Amino acid sequence: MKTNVEALEGDQIRLTVTVEKDEIDSRIAKTYKDFARKYKFPGFRPGKAPRPVIDSVLGREAVLATVTDEATNENFPLALDIEDLIPIDDPNFENATELVNEHEDFVFSATMTLPPSFELSSYDPVDIKLPSDEPTDEEIDERMEVFREYYYELEDAPADEPIGERGCAEVTLDVKDGEGNPVTVLSRENRLYELGMGLYPAELDEAMAEMKTGDQKTVNIDLDSTMGALLTRALEGNPEELVIDVTVHQVKKKVLPEITEEFAKEKAGFESLEDLRRNVKDNIVRERKELEPRMKENACLYKLAERLEGEAPEQMCADERRTLLSGFFQQLTQQGITFDAYLNQRGLTNEQFQEDIKRQAKDVVLQNLALDAYARHHNIPVTEEQIDHEFEQSGAEDVAALKADWVANGRIRMLRQSLRRANAADKLMEEASVERVTAEEYRAQTVLDEIVKDAEEKEEAKAEEKPAAAEAPAAKKVTKTELNKLKVAELREKAAEAGVEAEGLKKAELVDALYDALNV
Repeated sequence: MKTNVEALEGDQIRLTVTVEKDEIDSRIAKTYKDFARKYKFPGFRPGKAPRPVIDSVLGREAVLATVTDEATNENFPLALDIEDLIPIDDPNFENATELVNEHEDFVFSATMTLPPSFELSSYDPVDIKLPSDEPTDEEIDERMEVFREYYYELEDAPADEPIGERGCAEVTLDVKDGEGNPVTVLSRENRLYELGMGLYPAELDEAMAEMKTGDQKTVNIDLDSTMGALLTRALEGNPEELVIDVTVHQVKKKVLPEITEEFAKEKAGFESLEDLRRNVKDNIVRERKELEPRMKENACLYKLAERLEGEAPEQMCADERRTLLSGFFQQLTQQGITFDAYLNQRGLTNEQFQEDIKRQAKDVVLQNLALDAYARHHNIPVTEEQIDHEFEQSGAEDVAALKADWVANGRIRMLRQSLRRANAADKLMEEASVERVTAEEYRAQTVLDEIVKDAEEKEEAKAEEKPAAAEAPAAKKVTKTELNKLKVAELREKAAEAGVEAEGLKKAELVDALYDALNV
């Protein structure tokens, strides 16, 4: 087989494949034998009918058409492999109606679009920020606060104190379906119940949050939107509605222990408070070391993608979205979680989920195109030893057979592309200039990057909707306008990531505090 690649307009190319006549003759002979075995011809034993008989019954064009299809379909991926081509759209085959001829070469061509070969604004090492290896005393204190929450005790709350979003109470739950039938699996009598654990539908927790000791309430829940609750997944009979009578016997409040020498020794089982703090510090260090390779790779790819001089093609983004969604739903199936349950657990709408997938897909495409440019510039190779190593690590019983199958089906190019990008990422991370910052500074910068990116994407969307409008300058710092567009829950989430204390703050105060923290 011979191949030739011709550059066309834009990112399109024409791939011409020549299949030698010897192969064509061999395929024709094999097809006649296959037809002789497959079909019954009067007067001939299976497999013994001669060519003239087959031609007279089935037609010679049937044989040639079969050979043409097989020669095209089997040689095309091999030709892509030889030329190391990975198109981003379906190939358009030319001269598709022409059939092979015996004793002649068979030539076919296909036009296709390749990923754009963009350049980077710079190929110098990237500058990134990572959390310091050494946690600060403030970080250790934060972790100690989390640690002591495991040792809380419950006390009776004052009569006028509501349960609260994550509060506890002794309650009785009398549950019936929409037709009045008892649902005993969900009913509870004089049991401790903690809100926000996901055991019951979120609507129940929301309704109970304002209840106080002695209160009673009936809560109607539509199960179509609450399949995320753990206990409702196992309901029999598929009820459409639940009617829950709630009685609050006693609101409880959590009392956290003081972090003292006595607590460290008697409750936590350490030799001293200093020993406890040392253990917490060691855990933080270990966690960071485990997470750092991924954090470093993400930071490097993010910075490299910023240098890409081009936009992500929609076709590539659409393909990546399908890949991400396929993997996502496969994970949900393995975990036994429905899509509605996933959305409920995270407080997302389907529209928000889809937008997040679109953003992830675009980021992946931009990073891959940037890695491709980086690999081309630095002439980063992929060795046969690397390819063989991948097959050896596959866990297949017959490694040689697995590789032979990939070769025969023209799939090595996919592995080669993946390895080339991995090699480029390794070089990028190896040469990166790393600045160590505190975890608080790192979180603040991460949040700032996300908000700025949100603002930039919104400006891009506006520009697409109104092409005549003047282009807005790229945002450099987060503005109060952008923060005010966020919901209170989103602001509190951003505040938590940035290390801003949000407890008790109203929205305007929260915006001011977050603005000051992110624009330092």
